[in-house]
Amino acid sequence: MAKVKINCPVCSKYGIIEVEENIISNSKRGVAAVNVSSDLVCEHSFIVYIDKNFNVRDSFISDFTVDLPEMDTIQQIDMDSIPGKDLIDIYLIKINIHANIITFLLRCFFSDKKVIYINNVEIVKKHLTNLFNYIFKDNFSITFLILNRDEYRAEKKKYKDFIVINSNNKVIQDKDKIISNKNLKIENVITQKFLSEEYPKTSLIIIKNEVIKAFELSSEVVKFNNNLKESEEFTSKRILDHFQEVLHVKVGRDYLDFLTIIVNNYHNVKLAKSSHVSDFLGY
Repeated sequence: MAKVKINCPVCSKYGIIEVEENIISNSKRGVAAVNVSSDLVCEHSFIVYIDKNFNVRDSFISDFTVDLPEMDTIQQIDMDSIPGKDLIDIYLIKINIHANIITFLLRCFFSDKKVIYINNVEIVKKHLTNLFNYIFKDNFSITFLILNRDEYRAEKKKYKDFIVINSNNKVIQDKDKIISNKNLKIENVITQKFLSEEYPKTSLIIIKNEVIKAFELSSEVVKFNNNLKESEEFTSKRILDHFQEVLHVKVGRDYLDFLTIIVNNYHNVKLAKSSHVSDFLGY
């Protein structure tokens, strides 16, 4: 057993955990995801990513209380169409990109925001760009630039309308507060599923399927809203019942909030909601 010093990403409390050495050696990507339960370091549970030298490369808050909807009708991804390692090196991305960065980027793209990610590691640029272009292709349209620090500083004035994120998880520019102090539950869970999967192609399928699902269900919300009669109001109970009865999909409240963000920001549709919160909640 190897002893690894870790700190909680929530409260920053430090602790020591013991890890089976073969967990790392058997990991094909040289980094293993280890679940830290709430009784080991503090009251929080989270995931740490440990490399072959038993150093913590990343940590991520785990939230298994949020369920993502299951859709039987989601379009199938052709395995032969999945880009190879030369275009999207999943291992390289998982080792070099912090989990929070992926979560932030997902929220930005779901909200139709142009993004600059500042990263000075040149090899990351190609693979991360290809990753997001691939998973959002044919669904969401995205604007994504990866610049090094000098490139950004030289033309900073050009990017006033962009959300700017640094590789150290610092949000440099976010004037509409899209990711600053926001609840990113669903994006967190999608990121967690992506990072926790060991096999590269399966990782890509998982995250692309979640993007497809988000697009299809948010589009269904728009369609449902547009088909309401003038005297009808959009309530969560109505749309949740519609998902269940027509699409046979069970959608939770957290996921509905997530879809509403996409509808408002990406589809640019304002729902015909009542002015009373209780009506929207279906009470």
